[in-house]
Amino acid sequence: MLDALQNPIVIAVVVLVLLALIAIPVLIRRRAARNDVQPPPELGPAVDYTSVPYVEPQTFGERLRAAPIGV
Repeated sequence: MLDALQNPIVIAVVVLVLLALIAIPVLIRRRAARNDVQPPPELGPAVDYTSVPYVEPQTFGERLRAAPIGV
């Protein structure tokens, strides 16, 4: 059995089949992606997140309420 697998023709056929199995889905995805090119969506005006003031918790109870569950 192993002698048959070491034949160079068998190895070449196995390599070609594996390359075909990899190449076919890649080519299908590229062709599908080439046809589906769409313009980017409109996002609206920019948001300035630095303008929102951040209030630090003052009491120990506020810190515990704001803490994540694992803390």
